[in-house]
Formats: sequence, C-alpha cells, structure tokens
Amino acid sequence: MKKQLFDYFKDGIGESDILFYGFHRHNGKLSIDTKRLKKAFEFENCSIGDYFPFDDFMTAKRNTHYFIPNKSKRSDYSVNYLVDSLKGLLSDWKNEYVPMIKSIKTPEEVEQNSISSRIAFTSNMDDYDEILETATIAKSYRIVKYNELLRSILVQYIQRVHAEYLRVMFYVLKKHGYRNDEDLGRFNEITRFVQRKFANEYGKKNPIFGLKNYRYFLLISLLSNFTKHNSLKSYNDLYNNPFERNPEVKKFLKLFVYGDEEHKFPNGGYAANWVNLSFEKVEEIIDGLINFSYEFCELCFDESPYDSQWNYDQYFLRGIHKFINEVIEGDVDLY
Repeated sequence: MKKQLFDYFKDGIGESDILFYGFHRHNGKLSIDTKRLKKAFEFENCSIGDYFPFDDFMTAKRNTHYFIPNKSKRSDYSVNYLVDSLKGLLSDWKNEYVPMIKSIKTPEEVEQNSISSRIAFTSNMDDYDEILETATIAKSYRIVKYNELLRSILVQYIQRVHAEYLRVMFYVLKKHGYRNDEDLGRFNEITRFVQRKFANEYGKKNPIFGLKNYRYFLLISLLSNFTKHNSLKSYNDLYNNPFERNPEVKKFLKLFVYGDEEHKFPNGGYAANWVNLSFEKVEEIIDGLINFSYEFCELCFDESPYDSQWNYDQYFLRGIHKFINEVIEGDVDLY
C-alpha cells in the first residue's frame, strides 16, 4: 500500500474516534498506522501490551506504512473453531463438573458422619469400638458407590469431549472441501482426509501420524470406542495396540487402562472399571487436543498457531475500544 500522510488533528476527529489512533479502512480492510498508535499511547502514558497482549505487530517488518491484519474475524481461522470449543469444554470441566464431583460425599466423610451421629448419643466408652466398626462398614459400602459414580462421570465427560470434537472437526473439514456426509463422525475419515490432501497435492505419505500431539486424538477415539463397546478388541487397542508402530505412543496409550498380563479385561466386562482416568488426566487430554488442533490446522490449512490468536481485525478493534472506554471516556460500549 502506498504510504499516505494523514492529518490526525484536522477538524472532526476526536479522541473517541478510532481514526484518531491510526485505525483506518482501506478497501474494506482494517489498516493500522502503528507509529500514530504508539504516539497516542505514549501521550496517555499507557502500554500497548496492556490492550494488545500480542504486540509483535508494532515492530514486525513489512512493506507498507500500515499494518494490515491477515483476517477479519477470529472465526476466519479454522483452528479457532476447534480451540474455542475445547476451551469451553475445559472450562465446563473445571468450573462445573469438578466442583460438582467434590460435593459428592466421600467414603471418609461417610465414616466421620457415622461416628459423629452415633457418639453423640452415648456416654459409655465401651460403645466406642462398636461405633468405629459400624463406621468402617459404612465407609466400605460407600467406597464402592463413590468409585462407581466417579468413574461414570469421568467416562461420560470423555465421551462428550470426543463427540463434540468430532462434530466441530467435521464442520471445519466441510469448510475445506470435505463432502462425504455418509461417514460423518468417523475417526478414519479424518485421517483419510489428510491422506487424500497430501497424496493428491504433494505425493507424500500421511503426515498426521507424525504430529506431536496426534496421540491425544488417537487416545480419545480409542477411549470412547472402548467405553462404548466394552469389547476385548477395543481394550487391546489401548493396552497393546497391534497396529501402532511407535513404541512411545503404545506406552502412552497403555497408561489409560488398568490390567497386566495376568489380569486383563474380560470380553463383555464393564469398561469404565478398567479405564484409568482422573481429574488431571481429563485436563491433560483436552490440553493435548488443543495442541493437536494447532498442529493439524497448520499442517492442513497453513494456519499459524500464533497468528490465529491475534492477527485479525476484531482483535485490534476490541483492544482500541477497550482503551477508549477505560482511558479516554470511561463509558463507551466495547466493540
């Protein structure tokens, strides 16, 4: 873009106008005069980073006087559909499900309640041993029910994450040419999509298997399959996957099921009893899927994981309106 000189002090441009801070529109695209923005913030003794945490745009080399964001909206990056969905699921898990689980009476609480309720009605210390015995029995019964509830919630949430992730993934793939609606939701269709893309365009082998966090995408698919079908085959896909050639991935998958060579899952057993999940592991899986999503979209759609977090018009418009609202006026509605 040809460099243009602009008089920011001409009549009609006030401090509540984003144009005053170097925000222009050229041919429908937001263009930012970074020198003007820097001067305006320095005059107000404010830091650019306070309103634009990703502030590389201020010093990035470019061929134009103005910085022009790559995209218009956050949703113009396919990866943000996946990442925002997963972050929502992670927030639900931390802020809704974990507090709910912690409100369930633990075996220890049942034991203590049993002791407290009984000891209040006796003054005979000879009753104490019987009170403790009764409390221990109550605790043992509670252990079974508590663990059953905990496993059920953990498994159901993993299935929810898997179903939602596949839904959003296929929504993204359809934006990029996927049209096989009959197989919508199948794990293998995603790997085939990548295979066809690279085999057709570049003549390469399927690179999805080489992504660092592909193991989490594979893991959640196998976990969901195992807890859905309760079969020996689906258990073995986790315990000792015969098709996985990477020994590190095989070792990783095995961490999420119980069992050894002498004690293995019986065909038709209850899969939830054999899945090794915890609060921390649910968070690990979701975090792993977030990282996989960045890798996948960089591979398939050439989207920069870094740029997708800030390099779009909405990011800058939110930041400058927040600045005007807090520093200049204090009562301007946010963009």
